[in-house]
Amino acid sequence: MSVSFQSCQIIDKGGDCAVVQQQSAGQFACNAQDVMFIFDTKTASRSLDDWRALAGDFVDQFNMLADATSIYARFAAVQFGMDTARPSTNFITPFPSQDNDSIVFGFGDYYARSDVKHAIDAYVQENLAPNTAIGRALDVGENIFRHENQYSPVIILFTNGLAGDTDLIEALSQATYLRNIDEVDIWVVLAQDVEDCSSCYFFGLQLTGNKTNQVFNSTSDAVRNDAIFSEYSRTYPCATPSPPPVAEVCPCTIETSWNDVMILADGSNNMGSNRFTEMWGFMVSALGEATIGQQVAYQTRAGVVVYGNNATLFAPLNKYQSTDQFLSQMWPFKNEQGTNIQDAVLQAVAEFQKNGRPKSRKVMIIGASTYREGSYKLPLNDIQTFQLNQGVVIVIDYGNVDGQGAELLKQMASTGFYIDATQGAPDFSVLQKLLCNANCFCPGQGQDDGYYPVSEANQDWPSGGCFWDSTLTSIKTVADTICRSTQAASGSLGQPKTQLQQRTVIQYSTNLSPAKPPFFVGLTRQSGNWIWADGSYYDANVSGQIIDKGGDCAVVQQQSGFNINIASQGCTTGAYYTCQTKPCTTDFYCV
Repeated sequence: MSVSFQSCQIIDKGGDCAVVQQQSAGQFACNAQDVMFIFDTKTASRSLDDWRALAGDFVDQFNMLADATSIYARFAAVQFGMDTARPSTNFITPFPSQDNDSIVFGFGDYYARSDVKHAIDAYVQENLAPNTAIGRALDVGENIFRHENQYSPVIILFTNGLAGDTDLIEALSQATYLRNIDEVDIWVVLAQDVEDCSSCYFFGLQLTGNKTNQVFNSTSDAVRNDAIFSEYSRTYPCATPSPPPVAEVCPCTIETSWNDVMILADGSNNMGSNRFTEMWGFMVSALGEATIGQQVAYQTRAGVVVYGNNATLFAPLNKYQSTDQFLSQMWPFKNEQGTNIQDAVLQAVAEFQKNGRPKSRKVMIIGASTYREGSYKLPLNDIQTFQLNQGVVIVIDYGNVDGQGAELLKQMASTGFYIDATQGAPDFSVLQKLLCNANCFCPGQGQDDGYYPVSEANQDWPSGGCFWDSTLTSIKTVADTICRSTQAASGSLGQPKTQLQQRTVIQYSTNLSPAKPPFFVGLTRQSGNWIWADGSYYDANVSGQIIDKGGDCAVVQQQSGFNINIASQGCTTGAYYTCQTKPCTTDFYCV
């Protein structure tokens, strides 16, 4: 049963026009519950007035769907005590109940607190029937929960505590079923003072499963406003919800990695035959858990260049058709004086251009003992060009025969991709993790329309996520739509929660006008709470204090000096915007 109410109390705030406004919820605003009120209408008018008022007070403590929040309660109501007899339909204890019940409204009928309270006042009516039918009312409540329940189920039963023998048996049986099978928490509010009616109190205890903190009387405002609400708060504490589990930005499932990998193996006499064989074992063991093959997605392609005085392409990227084939072939050892890394780099780049897959990350693994000058050039310029084109260079510095590494080798490595093996090779899982990090990059990274990475100072992968900034302004709802349809990848309004993310968003776009412009982010104010688009609550300890300028949307903006803050802004006020998407990883192939 649903109804539209034509008028309600006007709150005078001045002015000659009026607005409809949902009032803010109270102390249970963080609870997502399905609360059912069951009213015993075989009672005095004063008790029923108290109960309706108490139910209204309960409703005011929660958020509802009309509050436009992701955490809200729903309400249903049942009344009993009417004088039309109907047999019980409870299949567990089929005792006849002397009185019938009535569903006042279900969980899906009303979405605003004011409507729920009006329905209770309008339809819960006094009925002086000779007998109660608590058992039947609980049975109907159980049916409603079975078909409509979504959240933590609670019953608040308002009763005078007096039941006929038949109804008493059914009521206790049905209450036991609700508590133990349907996991419904039952609270009892009595009309009589519990000190004046010990049998009423004992009956209430039986219904709640002997929870002494869930049986009350409604004879005083003090009890209504203090005891019940305090106990309810302790039972269902309204704490700020924990943020949803944060998935690792760059997961490492080496079996599904999809890099194009060129191995550059040092075959010089400084490496020596035995150490060359050990280096071979280290690198093929790391890659041996990957799926080596020629498919486009979720397989690794591997090629090999061995260098000494010059470089020799031993295996192009399209050679190995399986992991077993890759593991079964030893690389030839040159045993030459030179360490011509430049020639090896150029051959690797040529192989990427010839047989590389367009969407795979291009990765060089340089397994080196040292660097000796010769008739060849230093490789740094060619390596830097490769890195500027989004290539990754992993360097395994094995050291010379005396265990001394070369500073030049460290300079060749991409940031965070240097392995110091001068004191003995570490576990090959270290190399696997770097291969996974290399396989973690932003869609369209390095392109004008691509996402850019947020990275820590010692990392060259997007550990802080992938963002994209607009160059024109829009309102917030339009920004949402654009983020979902960016060319590089579908995304959403960015959630720059950390100072690093906020600073990167601001610093990445330096040519916008006016200077220090605001960027819409995926953060909105809902019923007084700031909530990120992923459902987590705003944490000022992580994201900084919000500067409240009015409005229920939010922007990130550079303030005075180099200070960067989140500030509130109207949702229909124009601003630039930042989008965010998940990176391409071993677990997510970007198409």
